[in-house]
Amino acid sequence: MILRSLPKLIFSDLLVLDAENNLELNWDEMELILFIKKALDDLYDNDSHLIKIKAHERSLVFRFGLYFNDLLIEKSYFSGFDLDFDYNRDRNNPKRLKNDHNRIFPDLILHKRGNNNNNILVLEFKTHWNENNSDDLNKLKELTSPKQQYHYKLGISIVLGEKSEQCKFVYVKAGKILKNLLILSKGGL
Repeated sequence: MILRSLPKLIFSDLLVLDAENNLELNWDEMELILFIKKALDDLYDNDSHLIKIKAHERSLVFRFGLYFNDLLIEKSYFSGFDLDFDYNRDRNNPKRLKNDHNRIFPDLILHKRGNNNNNILVLEFKTHWNENNSDDLNKLKELTSPKQQYHYKLGISIVLGEKSEQCKFVYVKAGKILKNLLILSKGGL
């Protein structure tokens, strides 16, 4: 599956960047991406029947969240953070985008509840039978923008494929979609 086919990487020697937007992924963000891919492997290994029967997106996100949370607790600096499903709060108020009066419900977020200082990751999911993610991408751009109130470090749109290797990912950082990611060795190639 996805993670099993990756060679072991030493993140401290790697630089992942989007030269067009002058943005780079840090070690923690790369670790989260690997955990996401491992949790997707677990979802497809254990719950592929939900994808075959085209179960509701929320059912799939919930199952993914269980696997992802297990990885966060076992193997990560992020074990002290909260992973929330459809969490719609901004402190005591409903979570809203700045120019939109509608409430928003991000599919999964990794954060510390109570303030916006530790908003780490926001995930939006779609399925291969309903993969129009343009609204999700706009939401991720706003939620990660330094000009907005939430300041998530990384946003990822995930379209679940029929098989795990068919999943599609769009990464969003600082309000911009990352394109043409380059993986470089800091020590030279």
